[in-house]
Amino acid sequence: MRTVQDGDNAWAAEWMAVAQRYMQHDHVIDGCAPTIAGGNMDVDVAAGNIYVGGVVVAFAGDTATHDVEGVLTVRYDLLTIDALGALNIAKGVAEKVAPDIPADEVLIAVVRVRNGETEVIGADLADARIIRDPRILAEGSAILAPGGISDVPFVTTLPYVVAAINDSATIGHEFEWRYMKVLATATDQTIRFYRTDGLGGNLAFSYRIMTAM
Repeated sequence: MRTVQDGDNAWAAEWMAVAQRYMQHDHVIDGCAPTIAGGNMDVDVAAGNIYVGGVVVAFAGDTATHDVEGVLTVRYDLLTIDALGALNIAKGVAEKVAPDIPADEVLIAVVRVRNGETEVIGADLADARIIRDPRILAEGSAILAPGGISDVPFVTTLPYVVAAINDSATIGHEFEWRYMKVLATATDQTIRFYRTDGLGGNLAFSYRIMTAM
């Protein structure tokens, strides 16, 4: 595994972008460790969870196969996981300069691809994960009838974020939900989920409330 050193200017923009994404709360929660497969151009990424765009996304694990470089002396590729839980390669196109991190994706690794080489070795792989493990304050699921509300109480003195996703049975419908803070003391909090679409039928969704530290 390659370590980042002074003079790695090719990656400077990526480390700045990682720091910015960290401040915006996009990060790895657990797992997603990159390793070389050995003897080929593959990089394996273990299963784990990421937090991107306000949603916790499960990643099942996958392998990325990098193209052999025939033009540039050294190319830098990025390995990222997107909001759908897919592993992607952002391929470098300029000499010794990594590409931008794609929007709404979490950076996992930077991979150096040397001209004519047909194997990714340990020195070519840099683990670029920012790992944060927010504490779960409340999680579960709810069903909202038209005009319905669902209150979720929890206790914290820390900043927090709310992530929720429509369940598969309601995806594809124009159901909409919002949430608001309806109770707040020094420690006691309540988040209220409510419907905004005005349609008939029930809206089922899952939610998770986590510390934002």
